[in-house]
Amino acid sequence: MSWEAVALTAGAGGLLALLVGGPLWVGDAAQDEEDRKRLAASLAGRGDLKTLTTAEAPAAFTRAFDRLFGPSPGRLGFIFKAILLSLLTGAVLLATFLVVNPVFLTSVLSDSYQRGAVFGQFLKVIIVVNLAVDYICLVYCRDVVGRLARGWSVRALARTLALDLGVKALVMLIAMIFVFSGIAGQNGPVGRQQLAVFQSLPHVLLDGATFGNLSAIYIWSGFISSLWLWGWLVLTPRLARMGMGSGNRPMRTVALALGGGAAALYWLAVGIASLI
Repeated sequence: MSWEAVALTAGAGGLLALLVGGPLWVGDAAQDEEDRKRLAASLAGRGDLKTLTTAEAPAAFTRAFDRLFGPSPGRLGFIFKAILLSLLTGAVLLATFLVVNPVFLTSVLSDSYQRGAVFGQFLKVIIVVNLAVDYICLVYCRDVVGRLARGWSVRALARTLALDLGVKALVMLIAMIFVFSGIAGQNGPVGRQQLAVFQSLPHVLLDGATFGNLSAIYIWSGFISSLWLWGWLVLTPRLARMGMGSGNRPMRTVALALGGGAAALYWLAVGIASLI
């Protein structure tokens, strides 16, 4: 691995840690002292777990989300922060694509035309698609955890997390169809070329899902909020059983664990991918 790839990997992993753990860290400010005590007791297994855990985990996530983005998706603050999140997530994924494709990375670094083409596509197509996908996924994340807070059960939790992934995958697929429609439309009326473009969609999706092409950026971008949701609702109780998350600021403790874990797993995955 070249020093450029090492630098990109280190930077992308650190940024991913901030993206995964940062929202919960900031969201801790939305919890008052009573909220923190109830949440700590819930995570530590004190009191009636059936009422504490079920009520506090989704409610605490909602308060954290609203602290970071605001409760109204139509406000400029929410939109601006969604744009910023999209840009940072896109940067992590673009860096990952370059690292796992060293020949492409070398070409981008050495060829100004290739560099312009890649970043031109990133700015003109990927960013626009990412903004729409990430915004929709953020709004859905806020809505789905709110519903979970109002009616929690193990079955509801499983259904919520499955719907979270399913809806975001559908949004991503619609975005891909939109992009491919634009590509097909550049060649005139519908014909064999356009049909061939759409027939290649499954291959492009599979290749992009493994960072074989730049579509990986908008395939995976919308799932950043899933890392928060799954990390908080699924991993937090397990972290608590290991003695984490029951201090004075349990959300910040969990934020550090999730952010550090995300970075470590990222670096490990990229390291393994670079050896294959």
